[in-house]
Amino acid sequence: QLGSDGILLTQYTKLGVEQVGLLKIDFLGLKNLSILDNALTLVKRNYQADFDLNMIDFNDEKTLDLFQAGATTGVFQFESNGIRSVLRQVHPTSFEDVVAVNALYRPGPMENIGEFVARKHRQKPITYPAPSLEAILRETYGIIVYQEQVMLVAATMGGFSLGQADILRRAMSKKNKDLIAQMKNQFIEGATKKGYSTTEAEHVYSYIEQFANYGFNKSHALAYSKMAFELAYIKAHFPQAFYASIMNTALGSGPKMREYVTAARKQRVPLHGPDINQSQMYFVIRNQQVYFGLGAIQGLRRDFITEIISQRKAGGKYRDFDDFFHRIDQNFQKVETITPLIYSGAFDSNEPLREKLLVRLQQLVDNSSIMIHDKSSPQAQRIDSQTLRPKERTDFQRLSLNEKLAKEQYYLGVYLSAHPVDEFKRLGLFYPLVSITELIVGQKQSVLLYVQQIKTILTKKGEKMAFLTASDSSGNISVTVFPNLFRRIGMNLQANQVYLIEGKAEQRYGLKLVANDIQLAANVVPQVYYLRLPADFSLQQRQYLFAKMKENRGKTPVIVVDQQSKRQQVLARKLWLNPSHLTQKALREILGETNVVLK
Repeated sequence: QLGSDGILLTQYTKLGVEQVGLLKIDFLGLKNLSILDNALTLVKRNYQADFDLNMIDFNDEKTLDLFQAGATTGVFQFESNGIRSVLRQVHPTSFEDVVAVNALYRPGPMENIGEFVARKHRQKPITYPAPSLEAILRETYGIIVYQEQVMLVAATMGGFSLGQADILRRAMSKKNKDLIAQMKNQFIEGATKKGYSTTEAEHVYSYIEQFANYGFNKSHALAYSKMAFELAYIKAHFPQAFYASIMNTALGSGPKMREYVTAARKQRVPLHGPDINQSQMYFVIRNQQVYFGLGAIQGLRRDFITEIISQRKAGGKYRDFDDFFHRIDQNFQKVETITPLIYSGAFDSNEPLREKLLVRLQQLVDNSSIMIHDKSSPQAQRIDSQTLRPKERTDFQRLSLNEKLAKEQYYLGVYLSAHPVDEFKRLGLFYPLVSITELIVGQKQSVLLYVQQIKTILTKKGEKMAFLTASDSSGNISVTVFPNLFRRIGMNLQANQVYLIEGKAEQRYGLKLVANDIQLAANVVPQVYYLRLPADFSLQQRQYLFAKMKENRGKTPVIVVDQQSKRQQVLARKLWLNPSHLTQKALREILGETNVVLK
């Protein structure tokens, strides 16, 4: 502060709240708390009225299975592809493992993931810097993962008070080399007083320095993991409640909605599109199915949704489309207002032909305009009730599947009733297919994709290459086709076709796929072995057959038709065969000439 004569009267120093003795608290506004609360409401309303989240088992096997599979889409802190990959590597067998993954998957601690995985799975021995520290480091397989472990080691071996141990923790996390060196002498002195040798004390302190730089706050990781585990528990045991809750947070976000719909389908959660007689504003559960909320339909006015629900509540369910039209307020009796409902399938339970309703809507709107005009004239009284229901037209043009699905995606953000790639899902029996949201960066994978647009360009060398805009039911992706591949298949590429594309995923300005091979899905007819096992085929003969199959392994899928059990199944890839004549001969010698077919 300066006086009138410019002389410095008072000097203020900027200090943090902690430096002046105040308690600093971070309050986080997490939408996941709302998701959890909404999911709990749905669980109690639809499944278990007395469900108590505080009583769940934090080593629940079904929930741990979900973490082990990396099936954590929508689970707080465990949503990214990267951490889901780590979960599959770690294969958590306890809640403590889940907490450790949460702490390790951060810049810095990531460097210890490989060592953690190797020790957990006994690929490397679990060692401790000193036997007395086993109790502190056992849960993390001898690796310092948490800052609290640094404090406990300092207190247990170095004789530090908890206050001193906290100073050491902060010095290491902030890489304060001078203070770390200063406290090393204190640690060694304290350890020798407790009976440890100087060599042992120096070794342990060096070990602390090695890992403590990457230590994470356990209380932080534990609190986050607790909420994650609670969400995952509901996802595992009450999946409809989980998905209804989380999809409500994705209204207006096509990519997120596609991701959640894909995950729900993979978990075999029954999904139902919006329904004029069942849906509310938000996602709800009806008859064990998750119903899309009317609020999920793009372009549908909120006041119109309120009107729909109010009229339904007052007068009961809508009997048919005409009943719906005449019951809603005249301000909403417009083509552009009602069209989103039709294209999103809201009337499918009454009339599955959406194109028929589009024509009927235009008729009703036109007729409504005539009625409004005629009400101002003396002739209005002569209009009978039949005028309100003009004769239905039958001369409507059918929507193609692609047109129907394109409108569905436009209004709902997802291909809900089907997707063009669904026609070729059977190829998943013979190829290790993944969806777009399951692509792992840096790995070669195969994806079924519907190509919507093809952009061809010339490189600096004058060679043709292409960028494809493609999708599956989980989302959209750009596919790069470099000149060497384009020369081979470029002339045959067409938009609005489904292709089997093999390539490597890259994260560069968004997820992209660099294609190595592209085949038209309709032309992919994999060669398959069909093996028929006679009804009297003994166990000994089966064992001999499978042993012979293991000797002739290959990439050709095998379908077994068992006449004894009347079952047909595709065998695991480890029992797939090579198509050589010798293999076919060996199989026919065991099963008979007519029981082995390769086609």
